[in-house]
Amino acid sequence: MNRHQILPISMKLFIVGLVVLVAVTGPSSLQAVEEVKTLAETSTWQKLMDAGEIAFKLGKYDEAENQFSLAACTEQNTNANNLHIATSLMRQADACCKEERFATAERLYKRALEIREKKLGMNHADVVEVLLKQAWLEDRHRNYLVEEQISRRLLDIEEKASGPGSPKVAIAMKNIAHCMHERAYNLDPQPAEPRKSSTFVEAEQLLERALAICEKAEGQNSPTATEVLDEQGHMYWLFRYFAKGEQCLKRALAIRDTYLAPNDPSLEGNLTSLIGITGRQSKKADSKWFKRLLAIWEKNPTAAQSSPNPTSQVISLNNRGVMCLNMGEYKLAESFFIQALNIQPDYKLCAENLKIVRNNMKAKGKN
Repeated sequence: MNRHQILPISMKLFIVGLVVLVAVTGPSSLQAVEEVKTLAETSTWQKLMDAGEIAFKLGKYDEAENQFSLAACTEQNTNANNLHIATSLMRQADACCKEERFATAERLYKRALEIREKKLGMNHADVVEVLLKQAWLEDRHRNYLVEEQISRRLLDIEEKASGPGSPKVAIAMKNIAHCMHERAYNLDPQPAEPRKSSTFVEAEQLLERALAICEKAEGQNSPTATEVLDEQGHMYWLFRYFAKGEQCLKRALAIRDTYLAPNDPSLEGNLTSLIGITGRQSKKADSKWFKRLLAIWEKNPTAAQSSPNPTSQVISLNNRGVMCLNMGEYKLAESFFIQALNIQPDYKLCAENLKIVRNNMKAKGKN
């Protein structure tokens, strides 16, 4: 027997009692009995979902996935298009993503989306929730054309639901622009000099419109605007408009400094990008940026707390090492590369970086 279909003894007795009740009181009470039965089944579903959420928060993603799967199965016999099933499938997919089982996650998201579209309509907020997760998956696999199609659908939904001046519309525009400039860049990933294609120009205009929407809706220090500015900075970096990119990233940091602590961990990406794009212009980075990065790293030296995923940890540690290497902080760079290799010894890029930093240390007599 499939273990997912085994009912607890208490549940079996409960259902037998329902059958006896209908036999005694007649068909007039059938509706009431069905409502009680549904409540009992929903309670079982909720307990499994709660257990899954606890496991998820603890980073026990395999256990969370199993609990969410069981929750979906408890509902399967009542209605194949039950919204509870869609929620369970979506959370199961989230757990699969944490385990980097993306093909399974994609299948589960698709099923959850089909159920929600059928039960709630094509433009419901719960449908948007699944679409955003699908877009994230496509972005991770660099399927920018498919991601763009999803993002354009999201833009249409948000414009109708929230109006053309909503920050949600701005984020949808930002995501479309991201897909467009990534596709344009992939056609020529190493341009020798700044260049603009029609796709680049359209993406640039979309980002400018998105930024204007954020500023009008939320003011000059719009938190949503920082996401648009980050995307602008990234786009200009890719296409070698380094000075423009630096301006965008500086402005994003200035806005974040109005509502975040100076050494907030979420600033690491902004600071890292600023130091990197400054170096691409053969300019000396602001020492205050690197000091702030050091303060952030001091709070979380191994990056283990920021991500429970080993692959994400080693990438983060390697990136920190590269940053220190570029800033001439060789001993610190060496420590980050060693930490990364302790987690993943076969990480070739990190091993090569460790050789580079040790050669530099030897050349400068810093063994």
